[in-house]
Amino acid sequence: MLAFDFFGATEGGLFDINATLPLMAIQVVALTYILNSLFFKPVGNVVEKREKFVSNNIMDAKNKLSEVEKLEADLLSQLQSARSEAQKIVSEAENESDKLYKEA
Repeated sequence: MLAFDFFGATEGGLFDINATLPLMAIQVVALTYILNSLFFKPVGNVVEKREKFVSNNIMDAKNKLSEVEKLEADLLSQLQSARSEAQKIVSEAENESDKLYKEA
C-alpha cells in the first residue's frame, strides 16, 4: 500500500481512465499528422523522384548498350568484308604479278 501512495496511484489499478487518455490520443494523432505532412511526404516524394531518375538512367543505359552491340556487330561484319575484299585484291595482284613475271 505504501508503494502505491509513493507513485501517486491511490485509486483504481494499472489503467485509470481519466482526461489523460484522450489528451494523449489527440497528441498522437496531431504528431502523426504533423510528421506526415512535414517529413514523411516530402521524403517520400524525394525518394520517388530518385527512383524514377535511377530507373530512367538504367533504361537509357540498356538502350545505349543494345545500340552499341548492334553497331559493333555491323562494324565487325564490315571489317570482315573489307578483309576478304583486301585478301581478294592481294591475291589478284599476286596472280597478275606472277603472270607479268612469267611473260617477261
